[in-house]
Amino acid sequence: SQRPEGSPMFVRRHRNQLPANSQGRGDDWESRAHQAALYIQAIWRGCRERKSVRRIRSRHRPFGFYTHTLSLTYISEKTATEIANRTLRKQLYLLMEEPSSSPAAQAVSLVLITSIALSIVGFIVETVPEIARSAPEVLNIVEVACTVIFTAEYLTRLAVCEKGDMSRRQFLLAPLNILDLMAFLPFYVEVILHEAGLGNTPLLRAFRLVRLVRVTRVFKLGRYAAGMQLTAKALAASWQAISVLIFLLMMGAVLFSSALYYLEKLSCPMFKELTKADLIRYDQECADPFNRGVSPSFGLCCTQEGAPNDFPSIVAATWWSIVTMTSVGYGEVHPRTTLGKCVGFVVMLVGMVVIALPVAIVGQKFQDVYEGHHVEMSKSAAAARMQQPGKVWTLVPASGLVQKLEDLQLKDRQLALAVKNLSSGLCEVWEQREQLMRERRSEFERQVTVSTKLSKLLVGVDQQLNRTL
Repeated sequence: SQRPEGSPMFVRRHRNQLPANSQGRGDDWESRAHQAALYIQAIWRGCRERKSVRRIRSRHRPFGFYTHTLSLTYISEKTATEIANRTLRKQLYLLMEEPSSSPAAQAVSLVLITSIALSIVGFIVETVPEIARSAPEVLNIVEVACTVIFTAEYLTRLAVCEKGDMSRRQFLLAPLNILDLMAFLPFYVEVILHEAGLGNTPLLRAFRLVRLVRVTRVFKLGRYAAGMQLTAKALAASWQAISVLIFLLMMGAVLFSSALYYLEKLSCPMFKELTKADLIRYDQECADPFNRGVSPSFGLCCTQEGAPNDFPSIVAATWWSIVTMTSVGYGEVHPRTTLGKCVGFVVMLVGMVVIALPVAIVGQKFQDVYEGHHVEMSKSAAAARMQQPGKVWTLVPASGLVQKLEDLQLKDRQLALAVKNLSSGLCEVWEQREQLMRERRSEFERQVTVSTKLSKLLVGVDQQLNRTL
């Protein structure tokens, strides 16, 4: 028969693993077997629990190399005090540049958007004679109020631009800021000329044309309209495709306008061979609208220089080629001869091909920009959902690797490009890990909430049953 698990052979094999007090006892087989069985049970009793703990720990262990962790950190009292005691310039910068930073910043953005809308409406309706005569004072008040608001906004942003890592020179030369300056500067120049006694001079009358730049105020909405920002980013990313489109259009316009001009010119009559009576008859037939630019007796109606009336030069034919290639086709001028119509047919086909290819690239760039914007909005929404009082989600770098890579001053262009790509890749990986950790944290909090509500429900049901019984 086989020996039991606690046999003397098993005990001798594991004698060195037995407790010291059990080794000093007698050679009684039952005592040693009992002690060995107890020791084996003590070892294997918590094996399953330890394996479960190790499995859970390994599940949360990140894979690969990383130099940061996503943590939920508490804001210390010192940090909270520093945030509360921000400098006035920093608060003004957030107030003017970050509408989502506070309710006050949102109110300022709303006031600016309203002012822009009112100024544009006033600029339009002042050209209507009935409105301009009935309420000139109201239009002047709206114009002065909007100009003062735009001036205060511009000067405030100029004063605090250094808080946004932008020098004043860079601020003044930024395209959008130049448009902001041109939105209110003509008003002050006109006031100064009036005060200087130059109200009725040709200089002021000519300068009033400059007030047309007030229409650039519509571009101020781009700072607050996400759609305009996305369009601007897509166009900036597609500048190469757009430049190719413009080049092809210019080349096609020169080629086809030249071809149309000379082919139409072939149908013009030889004026030197016509008699005076023929010339009079030719002019009468060309003046008759029924003939539609073609003399039944002598051919195409042309100028004295021998060029077609509709296309007296290649420059004049360029307008026709552009509107035909872009599929607009106003129809005010068109080819009269068969050869000219053949050129128009080719221009229409080439225009569709030339425009279709770059437009598809621009559309793809816009789709990429829109998807990136959607991802950023999703991340912001997820971060807002997980906000807790006194806590902030942060990426806590352990080594500051990305910052160190970005601060490297490398002379080798290829090496610098490789380091830049490396830092960009690390940032992308970290952002993906951040999003994953946020989603995991959000799911865990959701499960805790569901569990808490379910427990309360069960407790309430149990209490109701006890009351019923």
